[in-house]
Amino acid sequence: MSVGIIGYSLAALFFFLFSALLLTSWRGRIEGIVLLSAVTVTAFWGLSAVFLLLQETALTVGVYFTLEVARNIAWFVFLLRLLQPLLQSASGDVRILRFLPAVVLGVSIVLFGLGLVASNYPNLVVLPMAASLQLFGHLGFAITGLTLVEQLFRNTRLEQRWAVKYLIFWYRRAVCVRFFPLRRCAAV
Repeated sequence: MSVGIIGYSLAALFFFLFSALLLTSWRGRIEGIVLLSAVTVTAFWGLSAVFLLLQETALTVGVYFTLEVARNIAWFVFLLRLLQPLLQSASGDVRILRFLPAVVLGVSIVLFGLGLVASNYPNLVVLPMAASLQLFGHLGFAITGLTLVEQLFRNTRLEQRWAVKYLIFWYRRAVCVRFFPLRRCAAV
């Protein structure tokens, strides 16, 4: 059993436990259900990574890429939801954030399509730079997530910044871990 299988299994287990905790303590607010959906999608993503490491088939690769894009979108929706009241009360210019959900969705659809084409038809060369475009999409996800976390930190009042520190620490770690390929984790 490899380190990757153990690590993704533990991540899936703890995210499932965290989603059960969120479900039992949910107070009916929209932020809670958005966080619950992001955590649950992340748990299923970790489970799909375990299945991908155990047996790589077209189905497991497709499910993994689908859940990876869904996980990114779910966390972006959560971060945008947290930013919404802060930016509405701030006096700054928020016009650029109106277009951010559409840009994130567009990049997600392109990344999803490239991932499915690359996984189902490995010998098909539709775009010679498809792998580079997929890597560019992942880098775009990481930069977008870090930008959203930075905006969350900058728009939080000074006396409330310690309340979001764990979210910021976790998200920065999660984005940095994404730069390591899944197969390298299996080889360790």
